[in-house]
Amino acid sequence: MEIEEVLTYLGCFGRYQRFIFFLICFVMLPCAMVRHVSVFLGASPDYYCKVYDNQTYELDSSLKQCTIPREFDNATNQWVWDQCRYYDVDINITHTSPDCFPSGEASTCQNWVFDRSQFDDTIVSEFDLVCDREWLLGLSRVMIPIGNIFGAIILGQVADIYGRKHTFFTSLLFTFIAGFMTTFSPNLITHLIGQFGLGFFHTAVYIVAMVIGIEIVTTNYRPMVITMFLSFHVVGSMLLSMLAYVVNNNWQRLLFTVSISWLIYFPYYWLIPESLRWLIDQRRYMKAHSVIDKISRHNDIELPPNFFSKTLPSFMDERHHPATLLSAFKRRHIAFRVFVACLVWFTIFCTSYGINVKSTTLLVNPYLRPLVGAAVELPAFFLTWLFVHTIGRRIVLSISMLLAGMSLIASSLTNQVIIIITFAFLGKLFISCSYAVAHLMTLEFLPTPVRGVGFGVAIASGCVGTVVSPFIEKLGVAWLPLPFILFGGTTIVAGILALFLPKTFNRKLPETFEEGVAMKRSDSKSKNEVSDAEKAEELTEHLAEVDED
Repeated sequence: MEIEEVLTYLGCFGRYQRFIFFLICFVMLPCAMVRHVSVFLGASPDYYCKVYDNQTYELDSSLKQCTIPREFDNATNQWVWDQCRYYDVDINITHTSPDCFPSGEASTCQNWVFDRSQFDDTIVSEFDLVCDREWLLGLSRVMIPIGNIFGAIILGQVADIYGRKHTFFTSLLFTFIAGFMTTFSPNLITHLIGQFGLGFFHTAVYIVAMVIGIEIVTTNYRPMVITMFLSFHVVGSMLLSMLAYVVNNNWQRLLFTVSISWLIYFPYYWLIPESLRWLIDQRRYMKAHSVIDKISRHNDIELPPNFFSKTLPSFMDERHHPATLLSAFKRRHIAFRVFVACLVWFTIFCTSYGINVKSTTLLVNPYLRPLVGAAVELPAFFLTWLFVHTIGRRIVLSISMLLAGMSLIASSLTNQVIIIITFAFLGKLFISCSYAVAHLMTLEFLPTPVRGVGFGVAIASGCVGTVVSPFIEKLGVAWLPLPFILFGGTTIVAGILALFLPKTFNRKLPETFEEGVAMKRSDSKSKNEVSDAEKAEELTEHLAEVDED
């Protein structure tokens, strides 16, 4: 008996599925906070050399003019203060004004004074990540994405071998621990290790939550599940921005609040079940029997006496060897689809970075950026939900990526602010659509035995894009539009290749490698392409026939 038919009979999106769905929606909030928290942790305030104890930051003063070198910038028509050197002078501080007596050339700073008007305290001021140590700030900003890369692949595979639920809660626990380790880190090395741990474990929470959500519902509800998960993720980034504003971006208070929020989700252990699809794939029929019974009771579904004997091959568990990603790569169709998905995710993250660079130059206030982003992303997600039901997944993915790539290229070839703003927001809209469809399609074409690790590899590819994008941006030294043309061009190529992914609209999730290989690009209706009502009717008729026999 097909698992999709069993879930349909138990209620396609019944009371119990809705309950689990909303629980997982709220997990997206801290996931978004961890993903974006380094933006605020590593915010870089203005600074200059500290020349005496208890000195405070000043925009301009006679003391600053006397001790800090400056040069006139003709491009901005302003004086620019040197941030890494100072004049070695004798300072006589009085109650009225300082008297400075220059005594040589400018010297290299040992201590700095920071502007705390916008950011109370960041890791830049905490660990002096300025001047010749500024490269460490860049490293800290990519530690969470680097952790994402390793965690997505390793823990995605663990979720396929040892189960979604155990991986989810183990990762949740260690995300909580890594958060506190990072918050109270006594030095930069400990902080960087903590950030890596945050990225490593929190990405597994995100991946497994997505997999559980997509596996607990039937075909027609999958786009809605992805749309709502991503929408809550956007809300989480908005909450992070507001929280950072409330704590005046004090990095320890911000990270402590984000870390402590994970405690809310520990009771989920007694509420969220193991994935029924994974249990049956792993031939753990005793636990599957228990999960089916729980779903039927909460949905007020009365099961026929012969239900379990006809839906589960056995009441006893059987020995089964879990599949790995290498097992999937032995099937060339699946390997090719994973490759295309990885390219799609890589280019989506690169293009998102390029669009964010364009929009960031126009929107200086860091607290408003997530709010403006949400104003574009939320409509994009709901438009995607509508279009994938009418046009289809592949067409929406391909068109949105083509338009996003062209928008980014167009925004890089002009100096007109209004044109840059227009194409930046259009690009943000289209790439957000691509992001939503990429989630949906990747989860839909991967077979159950490798859905966790396959989705993890795709996300890891996107995180690679996040890590390498700042280096690609540096190509702008040779020609300013070059990195954005590269971002946009690869996105266009990936959008074309996306047309070679299989059609997943109104088709059941593949439960085996054979079913995964059998998925075609053809738009003709397959034997697996039936509505939820037809599936429930077929199962009811089958059970009735067995009773008559």
